[in-house]
Amino acid sequence: MKTVILTIPEKNEKWFQTLFTQFRIKHKFLTAQSKEDLLLAKLIDEAMEEEGEIEKEKVLQFVKKHAV
Repeated sequence: MKTVILTIPEKNEKWFQTLFTQFRIKHKFLTAQSKEDLLLAKLIDEAMEEEGEIEKEKVLQFVKKHAV
């Protein structure tokens, strides 16, 4: 099985959702919050693979950019 990521206009989301459902294609729509969570998780995973820590500046930049 392959993974495909599509960026679609918000106004067409319902159309694509219907299409994927009719063809029984597993799909997931990401919100802005989900994308931010994935980015933060990626940074953490990278740091753990390196057996190190995330640079404090990267975390602060992320929080500053995405803070509500």
